[in-house]
Amino acid sequence: MKRVLMIAFHFPPLAGSSGIQRTLRFARHLPAFGWQPLVLTAMPGAYERIGDDLDQDLPAGLVVRRALAFDAARHLSFRGRHTGLLARPDRWMTWQFDAVRVGSGMIREFRPDVLWSTYPIATAHLIAEKLHRRYKVPWIADFRDPMAQVGYPADPKTRAAFERIEEVALTNAALSVFTAPGAAREYRARYPKCSGRVRVIENGYDEESFLAGETDAAKLGPLTPGAATLLHSGIVYSSERDPSHLMQALSDLKRAGAIDGGRLRVRFRAPLHDNLLISLARRFNIEDIVEVLPPVPYREALVEMLRADALLVLQASNCNLQIPAKLYEYFRARRPLIILTDPDGDTAKVALDAGIARVARLDRADDIAALIDDFLEEPRFGSGLLPSEDAVRAASREGRAEALAGLLSEAALSSSDRRNFTTEFATQASAGVTMASTLNPLVSVVVPTYNCEKYLSAALDRVLSQDYAPFEVVVVDDGSTDHTLDVLATYENRVRVFRQSNRGPAAARNVAVREARGEFLAFVDGDDLWLPGKLSAQMAYLEKNPESKVVYGSWYEWYPDKDGSFPEQIFEIGDESLALEEANSGWVYSKLLMDSIIHIISAVIDRSVYDAVNGFDESLESGSDYDFWLRVSRNFQVAKLRRNVAVYRQNPASITSFPRKDDNAYRLLRRAIDTYGLEDGMGNGVDSRMFARRLSSLAFMHGYLHYRKGDPQIASSSFARAWRENPLYWKAAGLAVAAGIKSRLIKAGLIQSPSGWSRADRVRD
Repeated sequence: MKRVLMIAFHFPPLAGSSGIQRTLRFARHLPAFGWQPLVLTAMPGAYERIGDDLDQDLPAGLVVRRALAFDAARHLSFRGRHTGLLARPDRWMTWQFDAVRVGSGMIREFRPDVLWSTYPIATAHLIAEKLHRRYKVPWIADFRDPMAQVGYPADPKTRAAFERIEEVALTNAALSVFTAPGAAREYRARYPKCSGRVRVIENGYDEESFLAGETDAAKLGPLTPGAATLLHSGIVYSSERDPSHLMQALSDLKRAGAIDGGRLRVRFRAPLHDNLLISLARRFNIEDIVEVLPPVPYREALVEMLRADALLVLQASNCNLQIPAKLYEYFRARRPLIILTDPDGDTAKVALDAGIARVARLDRADDIAALIDDFLEEPRFGSGLLPSEDAVRAASREGRAEALAGLLSEAALSSSDRRNFTTEFATQASAGVTMASTLNPLVSVVVPTYNCEKYLSAALDRVLSQDYAPFEVVVVDDGSTDHTLDVLATYENRVRVFRQSNRGPAAARNVAVREARGEFLAFVDGDDLWLPGKLSAQMAYLEKNPESKVVYGSWYEWYPDKDGSFPEQIFEIGDESLALEEANSGWVYSKLLMDSIIHIISAVIDRSVYDAVNGFDESLESGSDYDFWLRVSRNFQVAKLRRNVAVYRQNPASITSFPRKDDNAYRLLRRAIDTYGLEDGMGNGVDSRMFARRLSSLAFMHGYLHYRKGDPQIASSSFARAWRENPLYWKAAGLAVAAGIKSRLIKAGLIQSPSGWSRADRVRD
């Protein structure tokens, strides 16, 4: 069974929101259509009101994980006020921080095929977008209703946040879903490039819940014996469901003697804005007719609908692209519907299509009064306000879940097709078949490896799961003595494999580049990892900025535990835009003299860059990538994206863990300044005294490693070199003498030599 991770703020034990039902019922019915739901929601403390009445409706075995969230208005306010930053895009924006962490864990644990997020609240889409970008799981954005509208939200900054979120969702989600046809039309027009990915799944009712309530309704009888009761169940808003014209209509009917409290009751159940309704009833002198009652559990609310004489819908013209979720539950209650709305809106269209003979304008008191009077005066008139049986059957939540299952399969299939395209290209390239692409150039991924059987599969899998196409993977095995070749055999034609005797990573990279066919080169070593989206982001930048030849990003360093195993760790991608980290972009030669700021696994380069600097220096036992970047940076500007793109595994068996005979870092820096000096292409230079301290530090570290577990004679020479670069470094001078004495004592057999480093231990630089 396939899996869908459902990201929804509105979920039990939250009480008082019809939005709960959409996610809850989807989760209940999807397994019947081959999809196992997993739910990511908020901690109950984030909800204003909770209840346990829906606990019995949660499917057995449903996986529900909750993330920490705060309500800015209740938890983050001071004297009733809170900063707007904590309420954009909504009051629960803090949910996203822990939800991304929890969602990442769920993705790693359950491997869902699709992500599904539902609005409101808007933060749900932010969470889904981050998880989608990080793990490349296809995403369906369930908008329900339009987000940014003219005048809504009222705060311009919040409205701008809504606009950004909907643009990101429409652009990146595999499908975007709305509950009303008008909303879908609006967004197809608003985002024409995404119009083919917009769908409609309306809200509905749950048959099981109504069946359970029908017996109770029959036993209890009418809500108000001897009088007709019109019931509005749910929130009333001052604008979107403005009740003032309804109150005026009731007042007019009362003054005309058509109604009084003994003939008609209008009940508002859980309207939220109680004071608004009470004040209007008092103002229009209809307090004997209007009832304002508190919330009740969901099943009791359904029983109340079944007992009402008619059900009341309020929907203003500023919500013409929306349909109240309760309308479909009203359909199932099979009670006459008094629908007050704009005849041109989606609510009216759905009602009229369902067989409702007449609606009245919400902003016309005379229309409302006429509709209510006709309903009360002519008993047979009520039959014209009932939905057809076909409309009732079509609105079941089970049918809506079947429709969603189809969209989930569509999203999963489209993602599979994209992955297969990447793999298919790699297979064809390995067989010598060329594939032309009018959109993207071919990238060759260079993978040198030596005795990395434990980590190689993870490295290759991360590469092959990249969402950019086309690319090829070129692996050069540098004379491994473990089971590296057996691991590579499992990848068959997905990678191109070459083998050489052990000559070091620089030589392996050079061989791979000679065999590569790509216009661009990317690099990863056999024990390191790429983060999701690395290749697509960097290629997007290079294609958008054709003058750039080198782009790189930040990387993580992953350290093992004492037992040599690597603890599970979340590696955040961070800034996923194409924005640059200006401080480390441009001419960076002088920065590189002071620090190795570019890691080979974090970069993509134009092949002409490699050719211009004659590749990697194979004479360097280690540090060949640092030397490569020094030469590149003296001839080319570079661009650094503000995002993390790779993970450098601190392999315990790596040669970076052992002292080497040659101090390659010192050597290559000396060579660089002898060739290029201390200035970059813009004339920016490094202070000579600072650089001397840099050289002194490198020599001292090389000496210290040998002093502890290497050759003390080499240590003495390195300490002496550190002192020459920085004559004030008296510690280096003292250790040079101590290392020399230690070397003589070893030669005399008076002390034992420390265990040294063997070339056979070499893995990589």
